[in-house]
Parts: sequence; C-alpha cells; structure tokens
Amino acid sequence: MNKPYDPTDIKILKNRLNKLMGQLKAIERMLDDGIGSEELIIQVNAVKSALHSFARTALEKHVAEALLASKHGADTDTLFSECKTVIGRFADLDK
Repeated sequence: MNKPYDPTDIKILKNRLNKLMGQLKAIERMLDDGIGSEELIIQVNAVKSALHSFARTALEKHVAEALLASKHGADTDTLFSECKTVIGRFADLDK
C-alpha cells in the first residue's frame, strides 16, 4: 500500500524539508562562528524535532491511506501489519 504522494502532500513535506535544511545550514554557520555548546545543542534539538514532525506527517498519511483502503474492502490484516511496520519504524527514530 505505497501510494505516491499527491501534490498537496508533496508541498507540505517539501516545506518541512526546506525548514530542516535551513536549520542544518544555520548549525553549520554557528560552527563557523564559534558558537558555544549549549546553543549548538539547542539547535540540534530543533532539527531533531523538525525531522520528527516530517516523519509524523508521512506516518499520518500512511495510516489515513490504510483506513481508507479498509473502508473500500482491502484486507484489514495486511493493512494492520503494514501499519505496525511503519509505526515501528517511526518509533525507532527516537533510538
């Protein structure tokens, strides 16, 4: 059940991705400017949060597609198994 993203989803994900890339570039500039460790860690945590939000958006799309597919008669056992796999991968982001 891997449907391609529609243009609206792509726009949302690309906006989040652009924010992430901007934050990473800011960290690079901070390193060049001799920023202190505390400020650097604050920015790294912001990137981690943004990446988590990016992944959550993808996860929400996957679950929404599974619910829609089940409504249209798709095999719920297969859909549940796929969702468990994707949710597990999302949970692994915190490791």
